[in-house]
Amino acid sequence: MTAQPKHTEARFEDAIEFALLARGYVKGNREAFNAEQGIFPSDVMAYLKASQQRKWQALVDLQGSAAEATLLDALVKELGSKGTLSVLRHGFKCFGKTFQLSAFQPASGMNPDAQAAYDQNILTITRQVAFNPATSQTVDAVVSVNGLPIATLELKNPMSGQTVENAKRQYENDRDPKLPLFRFKERALVHFSVDPDLVFMTTKLEGKSTTWLPFNRGNKTGAGNPPSSVGSYRTSYLWDDALARDSLMDMLARFIHLETRVRQIRSSAGIKTIKKEDVIFPRYHQLIAVRKLVSHAKKAGSGHNYLVQHSAGSGKSNSIAWLAHQLASLHGAKRQKGIRYGGRHNRPPRSGPTASGHDLPIRAQERRGRKDRREHATACQGAGGRCADCHFDHPKISVHFASHQHARKKRRVCQERYDRKAVCRDRL
Repeated sequence: MTAQPKHTEARFEDAIEFALLARGYVKGNREAFNAEQGIFPSDVMAYLKASQQRKWQALVDLQGSAAEATLLDALVKELGSKGTLSVLRHGFKCFGKTFQLSAFQPASGMNPDAQAAYDQNILTITRQVAFNPATSQTVDAVVSVNGLPIATLELKNPMSGQTVENAKRQYENDRDPKLPLFRFKERALVHFSVDPDLVFMTTKLEGKSTTWLPFNRGNKTGAGNPPSSVGSYRTSYLWDDALARDSLMDMLARFIHLETRVRQIRSSAGIKTIKKEDVIFPRYHQLIAVRKLVSHAKKAGSGHNYLVQHSAGSGKSNSIAWLAHQLASLHGAKRQKGIRYGGRHNRPPRSGPTASGHDLPIRAQERRGRKDRREHATACQGAGGRCADCHFDHPKISVHFASHQHARKKRRVCQERYDRKAVCRDRL
C-alpha cells in the first residue's frame, strides 16, 4: 500500500489516530457502527459483560438468546428519552436492573476497586464512519466511550484546498440533525470542525443556524493558535490534551452538563411554557484555567490568591462554577478532603447543578469551635499558615475572575487583602 501524500486529509487523520492510540484509546471498527441505533453495539456489550457479569448473566437466564437485543433496545430507548450524558452518569434500566455504562476516575486512591472499574472503560477512535443507512456518507472520525458516540470530527487540510470553514459548511449542509448520530443530546455531545490551524465546536446542529464557538488556545492577545513546534500542528492540543483518555472522562464527569431554561409567556390563549435545552461543553481556555487552579491547589494547598483574566462573554460564570465544584471534592496528599468556604454566611457556592448538571455532594469541611480554631491556627503558624496535618484547613483559597482592563487593579487589591489576612492570622 502506497503512503498517502503528506498534504491530504488522510494523513491528518493518521496523525490524530496515532496520537489518541498512544493516549489510552483503541482503534474502532467502522463496520461495527449501527447507523440506525447510533451506537457501537459490540463495544457496548463488551463493556457490560466485562464490568457487570452478574447482572448480564441474570438477564441471560431470564431472556435467553434474546438478552442482547433486549438490552440494546432498552439502551436506545433510554438514550432517546434522557440522552447520552445521563446514561453515562446514571446508567439505564433493563428488566428492573440498572446497568452502568461508565465508571469515572475516583477523587482519591482510597478505593482500589473504583480505580479498577475506571480502567475498564473502552475509549475508541473510529475513522470514516457511515452515519446514514440510506447513503454511503461518512464522518471523518468518531470518538466513543463504551460504544456511545461522544464527539464527531470533520477534518480539513488547507493544502488540499479546504479549511475549517468548509468543515462547518459540511456539518450545516450535509449532516442531518435528525439522524441518530447527530441528534441533539441523544448521541454525540459535541461536533468539532478541525484543520491544522483552527478548531471550532458546536453541541447542536441546526443547519445554517448552527452556532459555532472557537476551541482555540489564543495567540498572545489575539485569536487563533500559537505557532506549533516542528513536525506538529497548531491544533494538536485537541487530541494530545483535550481528547486524551483521562481528560475526556474528566470532562464527562465534571464539566459537560445539560442546561435547561424554562420561561412562561402570557398570551390571549393562556400561559405558554417554553423550554430550552443546551449542552454546555467547556471551551479550551475554560478547561485549562480550571485545571491549572485545581492542580496548584492540590499541590500547594490553601493560602494562595489567583487572578484569572477573562474577556467579556468568555464564560466566567461556568468557569467559577466548575472551579468551586471541583475544589469542593479535592483531596490532599494524605487523602484529606477539602476546601473551607468563606463569605458572609460561610456557605458553599451554589455550583452543583451549574457545574455538573447532576447531583453530587458539596460539603464544606467540618467547622471547628472558635476556641479550637484559635488553638489550631496558633499551632500551624510554624507551617506558614498551612498545617501539615489538615493541609487545607486555613487560610482559605481566594480566586478572582477579572477582565483584562481591571487586571492591574485586581492584582493590587488582592495583594492588599492578602496582607491584611496575614496580619489577622498573626493576631490569633
